[in-house]
Amino acid sequence: MNRSRRANNKREEGVPLPVIQPKVAGIDVESREHWVCGPARRDGEPNVRVFGTTTDQLNALADWLVEQGVESAAMESTSVY
Repeated sequence: MNRSRRANNKREEGVPLPVIQPKVAGIDVESREHWVCGPARRDGEPNVRVFGTTTDQLNALADWLVEQGVESAAMESTSVY
């Protein structure tokens, strides 16, 4: 990538990215726990919870996503599940 193109791609610090889809969650899938980031909170605090992998804990995760109004989720894993 040339220098002028890199300069054009830089974002000013402190400038938030535009919200495209507000009701989404990101899930980091692990073998013993799942880290879940829910939709942005109005107070700016992180909206992150950790859930285990038992059936009851996964049901709690699903319930929490519904409570948060999540319409879509992206999952990531470094292994095969």
